[in-house]
Amino acid sequence: MVETLKFGTLEKANFTPSDSPADSSVQELTNSNWDFLSEPIHSRTRLMNVRSNISFAEARFFTNLKKKFKDKKMGDFLLWALLHLNLLVSDNYFRHPFSAVRNYTQLNGFNTSFSKSPFLFVTSAFRNIRVKGILPHFKSNALIHLSALESQLGAFSMISVSVLLRRMGYSSLTSLFNSAIRLFFYYTGYSTLKRGIVTKYMLGDYNTSSVNYDSLNFLRTKFSLSEIVKQFMHSGVLLCYFRDAFTGVLIKYICSKVTRPLLSSIRATLDENKNDKPNIKSAADNAELERHILYLVKSYVINILSLNLANIFTVWICYPLEAVLVKQLVLESLSQDGVYPSVLSTISETLGSGKIFYLYKSLPFSMVSDIFCFLGFFEFTRISTTLLLKLTKPMIEKELQ
Repeated sequence: MVETLKFGTLEKANFTPSDSPADSSVQELTNSNWDFLSEPIHSRTRLMNVRSNISFAEARFFTNLKKKFKDKKMGDFLLWALLHLNLLVSDNYFRHPFSAVRNYTQLNGFNTSFSKSPFLFVTSAFRNIRVKGILPHFKSNALIHLSALESQLGAFSMISVSVLLRRMGYSSLTSLFNSAIRLFFYYTGYSTLKRGIVTKYMLGDYNTSSVNYDSLNFLRTKFSLSEIVKQFMHSGVLLCYFRDAFTGVLIKYICSKVTRPLLSSIRATLDENKNDKPNIKSAADNAELERHILYLVKSYVINILSLNLANIFTVWICYPLEAVLVKQLVLESLSQDGVYPSVLSTISETLGSGKIFYLYKSLPFSMVSDIFCFLGFFEFTRISTTLLLKLTKPMIEKELQ
């Protein structure tokens, strides 16, 4: 009887003498039932997005946790996990100038037809970078990431509250208290999120060469009961929360049902060897071992690209919702006395009387810029994984043999 650690839970497994450690690990790595991206990293509504970053290298890390702690050889495995995180964060920063132009045109419109200038968003984004610099975009996107970090601080409280309620015999109230704690900590990061989104919107103005934030009034977060009730009743905090929760679920669904099967089928069609999955029993053979490593790396890349493509599709689907959210946050920031239209009135005005179809007018331009960003992300992913494979290939071969 041997104990193995798998995805953070201790399971017991029986190994016969014919099963070598390498064979059992390879079988686990190539299991087609694995769901590497069951928790999208973009979702802030999840308590712990651990499984969203599990790649083949990280899986090897979990299955050999005890051994690796003894040998102190964990760095190479963590490099693949860090690469995954770096790709996701870098994509947000790279896409920021293009989404800034999209937010600005959603609220202010434009006079250019798609047939005359299909690359309007792309050229406008590069113009903004050239004139205003890239640093303001980095600062704006950093604020959005900081707000996500602030809202995630509630995870620690949720764990402690859940344990306390279970010990007191009130397990049924766990979900209710967790939702309340999640909303409260989301509220604490709302001011930072609003600052990031509004500054991004202003950076998207491609008709000016500078940005003036003097007209904006970013009020500090107040924690009095009356102010919290007012914010939840009139501001866009609930709309932001709903947007993040909905897009998180939608990204997960599109990734598992559309983008990952699509990219996997394309990979199978283009692969010269139709029998893509390697023969595990022949893993000791050098050629078969090479195929196995390439198979794992391709799966790693497909999982990352699938999530990125699912995020793009989600933006297209939620196009009107994003426009309403940006408009509400801008109205709140422009108010000097703290009086602004409620989120319900903003929704009614923006989407009423057939205006929802007007919001889709800029969608073709956004599709072009999103495809441009995806191609850049694809090249960056391909180059970075190739370089990292050259660095870690000897270690991987040693572990799989």
